[in-house]
Amino acid sequence: MNFAEEARSMQEMLREFRRDIHMYPELPMEEFRTSGKIKNFLKENNIEILPLNLPTTVVAVIRGEESRKRIALKADMDALQIQEQTNAEYASRNEGVMHACGHDVHTACLIGAAAMLKRHQKELQGTVYLIFQAAEENLCGAKQIIETGFFSDEKIEEIFSIHTNTSIEAGKVAFMRGASQASADMMTIHIHGKGGHGAFPNTTVDPVYIASQLICQIQSIVSRNIDPIQTGVVSVCKMTAGTSGNIIPENAELSGTYRAMTPQVRELIRERLKSLCRGIEIGYGCECRAELPDGCPPIINDPVLADTAKKACSRVLGEENVLELSPAMVGDDMGFILEKVPGVLGALGVRNEKKGIVHGNHTPYFDVDEECLWIGAACMAQMAWDSLAK
Repeated sequence: MNFAEEARSMQEMLREFRRDIHMYPELPMEEFRTSGKIKNFLKENNIEILPLNLPTTVVAVIRGEESRKRIALKADMDALQIQEQTNAEYASRNEGVMHACGHDVHTACLIGAAAMLKRHQKELQGTVYLIFQAAEENLCGAKQIIETGFFSDEKIEEIFSIHTNTSIEAGKVAFMRGASQASADMMTIHIHGKGGHGAFPNTTVDPVYIASQLICQIQSIVSRNIDPIQTGVVSVCKMTAGTSGNIIPENAELSGTYRAMTPQVRELIRERLKSLCRGIEIGYGCECRAELPDGCPPIINDPVLADTAKKACSRVLGEENVLELSPAMVGDDMGFILEKVPGVLGALGVRNEKKGIVHGNHTPYFDVDEECLWIGAACMAQMAWDSLAK
């Protein structure tokens, strides 16, 4: 079975589906119109919807004649709080909300894969679960699915997904073994000193000065604590303090993000942040408290399944169009799922310089070459089919 031509014949339907979702984007946990459209499509195609009792996430299943193996395909469907500036005819109609990360594309691709797999249900050598996930952007959608017990109850053995990538030309996909995306954690550091007049800093415990020192010390984590062969990022992105140019405030606040490709480096960064805050307290006589809530773990692709995905997509596109993916320090909450189930998150090329489609994810100018739609649908269906056939 090769899904290339069948998927290509669905291109116009996929384009219409994607554009409709793109015009009416919805923020995390608010994807009611989107999930309703997905459910309607699944019902029209007689695809069974499972009762997970989640507000907007939709999970469906296609059961083959043989029930040897159970795998899942996943797409996210939420949008971002960005005002679109593409001037496309299908630009967002929802003020201040935009599909700037390609989740509309992911959804359309999985819809296409679902339709094709349903048509060939009798030949399917196992069971395919279709996960249309809410709330990837705020990193809670995957955890919600896990907490229902879905993956353990349904005994899911493998999971496959793809994500738009604006550095890869449309017509190509990419995969890699092992860690391909970083963990993504946020940090907020509160510094409480002693305020006073800017003319008498000796009578204060200046949290602005202390914060500036801490920022410099934080940059030593990557350069002096992490093995140079490993990878980590710590970025202080915001500093808040004071109300006037001649008053030293009592409080300052730093916020930022830290990223790592392995659980070990992630934990090292976390512990060093705590240690630096303790040292700041001792050294400057202030209070320094770090809030380090858990974000999402890194994307660690199963090596065997990465090879399965590459071979499957090579059948659809040819080996020359299946690339080796370069690791990136962005995050995705599929990392939570990959801690439970072996799987792969690949990249779907959407770039087309001739059409001016070059802008990155999470920007107001983001768009895709829609040729990627049938390609994504075909690759997802092929990955499922070939995995079940093994």
